[in-house]
Amino acid sequence: MAHSSVFFAAVLTAFVVGTCQAWFYRPQSDTGCRRYPDKDDYNNCVTCNLFRPKEVTLRVRNLIREPTFEETVTLNCTRYKTLFYMMQDAAEANSVFRFSATYDHAGHPGFFVNAFNGVYSNWTEDRTWWQILDGDLNLTPVGISTYEPSAGETVTFNLTQGGH
Repeated sequence: MAHSSVFFAAVLTAFVVGTCQAWFYRPQSDTGCRRYPDKDDYNNCVTCNLFRPKEVTLRVRNLIREPTFEETVTLNCTRYKTLFYMMQDAAEANSVFRFSATYDHAGHPGFFVNAFNGVYSNWTEDRTWWQILDGDLNLTPVGISTYEPSAGETVTFNLTQGGH
């Protein structure tokens, strides 16, 4: 079991930048649908038995380190429940959403965002980290692995410096 987890993390780290949808691991339990949805599913906004598509907007903002950027991507018909899978779709739609994430097996199991668009956070060096803000601009109570944005919500990833 541990061996397959390590393999999954290695494959995910290699392909999480949104370069090839076929490599993304999208479990059936997350969508209630096929493991790899067809492009027509997105274009026609086909519903599944367990989860209806919804519109979610993702914003990524870095105003403190070069290169600065602020971009949004609206996913018009996402069937993914958790933010992590929505981020993969955003990376396919907009190159600024290329991201790096590390899976933490220890204290807080799940993915931790390291970078967007090649801009890495570094808590030890300069006290920077990527905040995840909900639609009301409050810190999300959980990370990208388990946060489930609401229909119509705008989730913001903000490079922040200082305490959290």
